[in-house]
Amino acid sequence: MIREQMIRVTLERVKLPSSTPGSMYMPDRSLLCKTLELAWRNNASTPDPKTASCIPNGLYIVDKEQPTISRPYIHFRLHRVPGRRVNADGRSRILIHPAGSVYDLLGCIAPGSRHVDFNHDNIPDLEGSKKKLEYMAGVLPDMFELEIKDKP
Repeated sequence: MIREQMIRVTLERVKLPSSTPGSMYMPDRSLLCKTLELAWRNNASTPDPKTASCIPNGLYIVDKEQPTISRPYIHFRLHRVPGRRVNADGRSRILIHPAGSVYDLLGCIAPGSRHVDFNHDNIPDLEGSKKKLEYMAGVLPDMFELEIKDKP
């Protein structure tokens, strides 16, 4: 697919001390999903969700990936994320995958239907993550651009 033909999805987010909630929009500005990421910690990549960071603002190519043994659902993978390991074709380990809280993430993006504080810890959680990811798999093309930016 030629880059100029790709649709551009936009993720607008708010960097809080505890997490980074956001909203993802289709090109026509219709809401695709709510999102949840780790807090901004200078793009740190660690195996600990208490010290790892969400990814930097930027424009990324995203691929839809089919289910695997370790991820038995369709998910999405970002390309060329600065400061993160990538394989030979530029694909990173940063995914869009289901998660209910920031403690289920290590730099990835979780989609959901709405932000809720399920465990009353004053950190947003996500409702309906698996169902929203299934919806996204049905409406998004196999490859698209994702623009991530701070909410105006």
